[in-house]
Amino acid sequence: MIIRLKKASNADAQTIIKIQVKAFMPLLEKSKDYHTNPANEPIERVIMRINNPDGGFYKILAANKLVCAICVFCSDYVCTKQDNKLNLKLSTR
Repeated sequence: MIIRLKKASNADAQTIIKIQVKAFMPLLEKSKDYHTNPANEPIERVIMRINNPDGGFYKILAANKLVCAICVFCSDYVCTKQDNKLNLKLSTR
């Protein structure tokens, strides 16, 4: 099986929300953590993370099917984007 990462777009937000709810709802029901649990995240927040200029939201595709997503952003790293790829280097600040 081939697994790929591909940059998410706004059109993927609804599918990402559905995956998050399915994955994290049991934990939300147990912990009642409505502030940080991804199952309770509004779609606007997902769209904001997809469009974050300091990183990006990437779809994880298995056999060309969206199965998961990961948010990557820069803080202590120097980020550069080239050909829609995010390159990270440790900052020497």
